[in-house]
Amino acid sequence: MAFVLGAVAAITGPNWTLIWIATGLLVVSLVVGGVLRKIGYGQA
Repeated sequence: MAFVLGAVAAITGPNWTLIWIATGLLVVSLVVGGVLRKIGYGQA
């Protein structure tokens, strides 16, 4: 999702607002994925 949003932002400008939103979404997804893996909801 973050990659697609970043690609759209790069194509349309660059649209810096969308690029920062995509970056934030990527960081949040990595943190949430790490937390879920630690509590046992991720792939082993």
